Amino acid sequence: MWPRWPGLFAVAGTLTAASIAGSATTFLGSLPWGGLHAPTSRSEMQTVQYRLPGPSLWCEGWGLGWSIIDSSLGLVGHMGGSSTFMLGSVEMGKVAFFLSNTANGAPIGRDLVLRALGLNETRILPNFAASNAEAIPAARFQGRCGTAAFFVEVSASADDPTKVLGKPRLDRGDPIALEKLLDSTFTGKLMSFLAELNFMLGPDGTDVKYLHVGFRALTRITEN
Repeated sequence: MWPRWPGLFAVAGTLTAASIAGSATTFLGSLPWGGLHAPTSRSEMQTVQYRLPGPSLWCEGWGLGWSIIDSSLGLVGHMGGSSTFMLGSVEMGKVAFFLSNTANGAPIGRDLVLRALGLNETRILPNFAASNAEAIPAARFQGRCGTAAFFVEVSASADDPTKVLGKPRLDRGDPIALEKLLDSTFTGKLMSFLAELNFMLGPDGTDVKYLHVGFRALTRITEN
């Protein structure tokens, strides 16, 4: 599908697989929910994810797999949680990564890596500002989306027709409103005990993608 990219993704996967596997094992071991200790769950969290072709999503604290940043420059990027940033260049034959234990490590790493590779940040980073003024087609997103280990109930807000609510199975708090990013694309964050999960509802209304290291894309499994 992208003939020029497989070699770079192989390198990127090799560089990130060990850290993802280690993080996932530590994360799984600390969770109180027995279901997440299943082999299927561990495999999902340790699998390096690719998001292709699609646009690069470079908002603060995002990152699942490798996104195409600029095909003309041969760039792919990854922002994991809020502390990790990685960039790969086919043309340069280089992969650079920045790891930290601070909440703002990813944007700092992004700036440092771009400067170190001599890349123009303003040219590369797109503007994903979007208006929330128009009504969201909530019905397209309603249903249960998930994997064997985790799922999110998606429903329309009774109080505000422009909002969609996400309710995770393992969460004990109130449903959260999903924020509109692009046309028919929404983001949200769920806090559940030790887990903080960032996710995206795709433009076709059939996918929920976790934007946290190691989580696989979720697919709709039931309809309301």
